Amino acid sequence: MERGFELLALLLMLHSRVLQTQAERKEIFGAVGSSVLLDPEIGADLHNSEIIWKFTGKNTISGIILDYLPSYHKVKPNKQFKYRLDFNGFNGSLTLTDVKPDDQGNYTIHVNETLTRRIELFVFEHVKMDVYRTPQSSMFFPGVFENLQELVKVLQWRVYRGNTENGTEMQVLQFDTGATEPSLAQEYHGRLESFQANGSFVLLNLISSDDGLYTLFINQQNVPVRSIQLWMIDDLPKPLILSSSSVVGSTIMLLCRVSGQSHEYQWQKDGGNISEHHQLIDGGKSLIIPRATKEYCGTYTCTVINPISSNQAEYTLIIYGIPPEQYIIIAAAIVGLVFSAVSLSRLMLQCCLNEQLVGEGICQ
Repeated sequence: MERGFELLALLLMLHSRVLQTQAERKEIFGAVGSSVLLDPEIGADLHNSEIIWKFTGKNTISGIILDYLPSYHKVKPNKQFKYRLDFNGFNGSLTLTDVKPDDQGNYTIHVNETLTRRIELFVFEHVKMDVYRTPQSSMFFPGVFENLQELVKVLQWRVYRGNTENGTEMQVLQFDTGATEPSLAQEYHGRLESFQANGSFVLLNLISSDDGLYTLFINQQNVPVRSIQLWMIDDLPKPLILSSSSVVGSTIMLLCRVSGQSHEYQWQKDGGNISEHHQLIDGGKSLIIPRATKEYCGTYTCTVINPISSNQAEYTLIIYGIPPEQYIIIAAAIVGLVFSAVSLSRLMLQCCLNEQLVGEGICQ
């Protein structure tokens, strides 16, 4: 009798292992900080079923991360995943938010103590970068990371152009497992060299319309692996400096004007840094000199800079006129001279009158 129970237990254990082996396996990818959906894809209403999700990580043993009991209608999340799990009791799916590197591993769902689905989550760092290029140059777009290459079945690059409201998206290229050549958008024929091993490519003879956000996706999942914003800009020409005035005591504005996309303006006076009395406005494009005096005369240099080039221009500022405080001194001097002249005239007139009176007296 005991041997019969042992045989039955052994058969049940073997049956359980067979079911576990037969449970379908699925691979999904998630970027650090993003959200991923762990969907068992059972296609049935599970809200009256007991559902257990288990997780086995690289450095952890298998453990329960969520236990749903229909009789209590409560979800008991594991401490590691607390506040980061959104459970759907109807289909048993889990949404994992704020994905972390330690979340990589195997997830299994058990419905009424039966293993139903295995999901392996691969976590990677979503790489974002901005790159600047000039027309007729080339650009290298790196592919997937080495640790993901063996898992990739489909590689796809897309480009998005325009703003978020009315932009357009198109496929640049796609690699499929077993294909000898990638499928390529017509506008890139003859200008693109691809490398199927990791999905990287080089875009040659760049044109202005090549700018946009290039994003790499794998295995037809809408999870970006790389995002590269390509900006097409021209070399900066020589700027032009314009002055609003050259009169002493006035507010003088030096405007540095340049065509093209300038990201930074730098000013110098006579080869050195400008003083604290100078003011920069409009992103550094304009330099203000309030109440200009002769000490602000000199050679001003404006340097314009963008990520791929720089250029500069010089302007010699000469300030003309008399400072306001000297007007007061001159006016006072003139008043003094006039007063002195009047006093001298009165004195001379008085002397003449005195001489006339003396003469008349002598004659009498």
